Amino acid sequence: MKKVLALIIFRIVLTTALLGSFLFLRIGYLITEYSYAIKYLVFIIYFLSFIYLAILPKIKRLLIFSYLQLSIDALLIIALIFMTGGVESWFSFLMIINVIAAAIVAG
Repeated sequence: MKKVLALIIFRIVLTTALLGSFLFLRIGYLITEYSYAIKYLVFIIYFLSFIYLAILPKIKRLLIFSYLQLSIDALLIIALIFMTGGVESWFSFLMIINVIAAAIVAG
């Protein structure tokens, strides 16, 4: 349970640090044509994270729950990479972080 909780908190902190700086400091903001969609992506990440926090005490199968979270994270990261330049995206390293998180949380 501690690892899944740490994953959720890490997701919130990383989203705030990376995508918050992208949106508020406008670092690379004008480069992408999907700047408006990134705002929705940030909202989706926060919304899902708070839902995960709310239902975490009621979850009985934490491993399946963590697999679901990591799979959704992978899809969101793929969407972010697509919106910010594909292969040349500054956010492509997030997929590696997702794999590392999967190794830590799921074993």
